[in-house]
Amino acid sequence: MDHRTWSDHDEARNRDRLRWRAFFDDWDVVICPISATTAFAHDHRPKLERTLDVDGVTTSHYAHFFWVGLATAAYLPSTAFPSGLSRDGLPIGLQIIGPEYGDRTTIEVARLIAREIGGFRAPAGFGTL
Repeated sequence: MDHRTWSDHDEARNRDRLRWRAFFDDWDVVICPISATTAFAHDHRPKLERTLDVDGVTTSHYAHFFWVGLATAAYLPSTAFPSGLSRDGLPIGLQIIGPEYGDRTTIEVARLIAREIGGFRAPAGFGTL
């Protein structure tokens, strides 16, 4: 990528950071998914060939980076935590996104939620070969 293109992307990122900063004037955290799916089997194919099934639709593995990108593209802290198990017994994860330098806030909110919902529960067969 040439410098001008990089600079355009960097400017867009900074606009997003300013919008997030304004958002966190009124809100403490955002709770959102980590991915559009529950935990999934490891796929060792080349990265561009990897796919995931979402509600019967085959999607690119990279489409799921959207949720992670909400925090990382704007350099915001995010704490991931297990929120329960799916009907199939697979872990479901959520993330707490906080304001710039709000790492301790996201960690504390995750701790409080874990206390309320019972913390991590291993799925059936976890840790066995």
